[in-house]
Amino acid sequence: MDNPRILIVDDDQHVPSLLSRVLERSGYAVVTATGGEEALARFAEVRPEVIVTDLRMPRMDGRDFIQRVLSDYPDVMILVLTGYGT
Repeated sequence: MDNPRILIVDDDQHVPSLLSRVLERSGYAVVTATGGEEALARFAEVRPEVIVTDLRMPRMDGRDFIQRVLSDYPDVMILVLTGYGT
């Protein structure tokens, strides 16, 4: 079985860079986006099986992005990483 395609979404450029390097070394195909709107476009192109997203991002936050994806693709796995405790 092929390794899953992973979409990483975070407005802090360091997080996607670090995560993608680690995951690519393990053989995963990784695509990154710096916000919700860009992530929707990337999702349509790549159709990842897994999404790793931040919650707090400008323009379209992680919650809005998640709702938009899940409305059409309820089976996609989504992991939420955030630097905020609230």
